[in-house]
Amino acid sequence: MTSLKNNTKKRIAVVAPDNKRTDVIDWSYHNRHLLTEHELVATGSTGNTLEGTLHTTVHKLLSGPFGGYHQLEELILAEKLDAIIFFFDPVQMPANEPNVRVLLNLAISSNIIIACNLATADSVLNALSGKTGHYQYFPANAELKLDVA
Repeated sequence: MTSLKNNTKKRIAVVAPDNKRTDVIDWSYHNRHLLTEHELVATGSTGNTLEGTLHTTVHKLLSGPFGGYHQLEELILAEKLDAIIFFFDPVQMPANEPNVRVLLNLAISSNIIIACNLATADSVLNALSGKTGHYQYFPANAELKLDVA
């Protein structure tokens, strides 16, 4: 199990399919000061997106379906990962869904922190950075829908 001592650099993986690229750019830019305090790992083009947005080095893995998910699993098994920020649309699960399920199951059973939406990603990042309080980032194009029947 990984050690999450305060005031230490954490290793955070960021994973996102192409249809979530805008969310990654907006969220990472908004949280750039917190993200650059940590060691970042990302699959595929998400790593390039983070490097371009944050102007910092990101350890880039293969694209998720082409070995990146497996590389993340290896990091989990080696206890070299503290959290996974995994932006995905549950309605449009990736074609490689079994690989995603294996990764998520391993992360859960290994007690790795997983955030799968913007609100949770903000909370996790603030907690890992030792920040108190909660600030929820809503991108400019977000629609808040209330179902009041």
